[in-house]
Amino acid sequence: MTKITTVLNRPLNEILFDQIADRQGLFAANEGDDPAVKLRQIPSDSGGLWKAWARVESIKRLIFCFTWLDMAYARLMKTAGVIDIDKMELHLPCDDELFDGSTTSASFLHAIQQGKQLTMPRINMRNIHATSPSTLNNNSAQILLRALYLKVMATRSRLMEKTPHPEPRQVSPIEAFAMDSKAKSLLSDVLLLPATHGSILSGRNRMNALGWNYLCITLTADIDLLEIASGRDGLGAASAALVRVVEWSQSTSARRAVLHAAQVFDILDSSRIRESHLTRPDLVLFVSALVISQYVLVCNHNNAPLGGPTFELLQDIDWAKIRDEGLGAVTGFLLPSPPLEHQRAPAMSNTAQSFLQKGGPISFGGEFQKFGHIAARRMARKFAHLMDGFGKWDGCSYSRLLRAMCGFVGEDDGEY
Repeated sequence: MTKITTVLNRPLNEILFDQIADRQGLFAANEGDDPAVKLRQIPSDSGGLWKAWARVESIKRLIFCFTWLDMAYARLMKTAGVIDIDKMELHLPCDDELFDGSTTSASFLHAIQQGKQLTMPRINMRNIHATSPSTLNNNSAQILLRALYLKVMATRSRLMEKTPHPEPRQVSPIEAFAMDSKAKSLLSDVLLLPATHGSILSGRNRMNALGWNYLCITLTADIDLLEIASGRDGLGAASAALVRVVEWSQSTSARRAVLHAAQVFDILDSSRIRESHLTRPDLVLFVSALVISQYVLVCNHNNAPLGGPTFELLQDIDWAKIRDEGLGAVTGFLLPSPPLEHQRAPAMSNTAQSFLQKGGPISFGGEFQKFGHIAARRMARKFAHLMDGFGKWDGCSYSRLLRAMCGFVGEDDGEY
């Protein structure tokens, strides 16, 4: 009787909080609708609706901060995150404009009258394309990219545990992923993101594009191998690693990694972005420099098609059309290409598709790039010069590593 009296004396919004807490876990919102829907039971003129909604949205953002923290430690430790990302299901947050602008009950009610969206869709990380809307706000785009990164790290850790250590690894992670049925769906989630969620990578969403390109680099290049080849573990290990880097450089995965690395340079050079949803921009730039400089170092003009046109790396790429171009033999063609894709004219040999399929001579910012040690050193210096303009990141460990790499790849001044 006392319990019933206590319940009757409690405000409706507190009762709803308890019900939501009982039914909704932090990372498994697999029952019912968005909690914000239930809050409509609270009278809008009491001020309780605004406070309850603000608390629900605050909890959503707290959950996303936990996901971000998990991703950061997964990257630092080079292992899977603590969160079981495949079981993660979340209600997406509202727009920042609504959340930040609703500082009073009156401003909140005014936003509702203006048609602002209080409830957002639910996304299941196991089946992203089927559960996520095609248009995402900035917060939702961030959580999507971070979840994909966590899925990549979890899959990589699982495959490394399954594969005997002495067995030689594939030249790029994407080849190992493509051999695993579970990991293949992840490749589809990442590579086809511009086609399925093009709005989050286009226009002013440069930070999203930066994070996505970095994610693609981690799939198409073995960063650990490239670091060893650059002298991280000494000259002896570098010489052995370069043999495998040469093998990698002849693959479509390598050319895809180079294209993404060039996009990273272009994004950071043409904008004032000094943050990233996935990691620090100096790390993204360092990894991109590693990819391009090692590719230029070991590539040979003899492998390029005779008389082929020069491909400019620093240009806008329509990734929605690229899809898994050049990687179809590896991934087994993730999705059928549109009919027109099979009717490309042979004359379009200077396109990104042609470079991914066949390779060929390249230019960077209009400057023709030779292959060999001198060209690799010059390329590394271009990235180091760009990193110098990063302000607070200037003088960081990655900047020093990049300058040391300039000297390492330039020890032999021979060119191919």
